Amino acid sequence: MMTLPSELQKSFNQTLNEYEEERKMPFLSTMEKMAIERGKESGAKENCQKNICQILEKRFGKLSKDLVKQINQIEELNVLEQLHLETISVNSVADFQTLIEPHLKSEN
Repeated sequence: MMTLPSELQKSFNQTLNEYEEERKMPFLSTMEKMAIERGKESGAKENCQKNICQILEKRFGKLSKDLVKQINQIEELNVLEQLHLETISVNSVADFQTLIEPHLKSEN
């Protein structure tokens, strides 16, 4: 990918905006679409991780740094969503810890 000089970039952006308006549709490259999807998924994961921690803290008090780190290591959105639901019904932080153990990456 190359960077255009400032004036050329402005001209390109203006031409692209005109093109989009004429066709009543935005022009997104495949790479841009992929980046947008990755950004959405990344945001959803971070939001889910944050919500899990907030609910656990609300129910059981301050969480250990290790537990927060473990929650943030979980990458699969579907797993995080399921764990988010479990935060409502677990009886303790220890019970939640047993739920996340199978999903943690081994550090070997």
